[in-house]
Order: sequence, then structure tokens, then C-alpha cells
Amino acid sequence: MDFPDIKLIKIKRQRLGLKQRELAGLAGVSQSLIAKLESGKIEASYSVVRNIFNALENAAKKNERLCKDIMIKRIISVKPEDGMLKARELMKKHDISQLPVIKNKRIVGNISESIILDNIEKDFSKVKVGDIMGNPFPTLSNDTPVSSVIGLIKQTDAIILTNKDSLSGILTKADLL
Repeated sequence: MDFPDIKLIKIKRQRLGLKQRELAGLAGVSQSLIAKLESGKIEASYSVVRNIFNALENAAKKNERLCKDIMIKRIISVKPEDGMLKARELMKKHDISQLPVIKNKRIVGNISESIILDNIEKDFSKVKVGDIMGNPFPTLSNDTPVSSVIGLIKQTDAIILTNKDSLSGILTKADLL
């Protein structure tokens, strides 16, 4: 394990909005030790620096936003047996680019702008959502930290959020901006 750069203590502390005294309390050291470390006046043992960085990491986790803090609680959806005209109209009406497809309270697929464009030559008055729907959106707990979904949301149009086994919301790329 690499020894953390002591210069990062001040940067991380300030990003978290912590005062030296607060960080000292969290790390179990004195405020003067934090001040001396940040100014480069002393060097500390590995265990002391590790405790300070652990305290910074724990403080960051407490401040982190969860998906439930930014999700859209009202999930606008369609059923597989719904017509594509209904799906298209819902997307226009609510100014959204994707819809989960839900059957019996389970996500079974999705309809997105790209799926519609891929099937634009079809007569949507005769096409059912289930005939052209894509794979279901990924599902995560609504207590998932926002930082944990950044990589996933780059690969999908939306993420469905749950609370226990119940659907609780939807998170899209736009919600992270």
C-alpha cells in the first residue's frame, strides 16, 4: 500500500467543508497536529496519517448523495401490450426519451428514442410495445451512492431504483447533470 501524500489532507478537508478541529475530532488527533501536518512543519507516523485519511473517507461517505436524493419518483411506463402510439405520445407529452416497460410490477423491457428510430418504417398503429422493446433497464437500490452509478449510466439510458422489492424511482443521465 502506498503512503498517502500528506499534502492531500488539506485539499480533501476543504472539499468536505471541514474545519481542522472537526477533522481532528474525527481522526482522534489534536487540531494543532492537523495544522502542523497541513503546513508541512512536521511529519507523522503512518498510523496517524492513515487515521486522518480514514476519517476523511468516512466524512466523504456521509456527505455523499444517494440515488434516492435525485431520482424521479414518478415512473412513467408502458406495458408490453400497449400500442407504440401510446408509448410515443407519452414520451412527447412528458418530454422524456425512454420508458420502462412494466408487467406485473416487474421491469420487462424498455422503449427509447433509438428503438423508435430503428423501427420508424413500421406502422406504429399496429405495433405493440412488446414487439420491439429493448432489454430492461438495470435495477439498483435507491440507497446506492450516486458516485457508484456514473459508470453504469454511461452505458444505459436509465436505471430503475427500488426500495426493497418495490419500484421507487428512475434515474436518467439528465438527472445527474
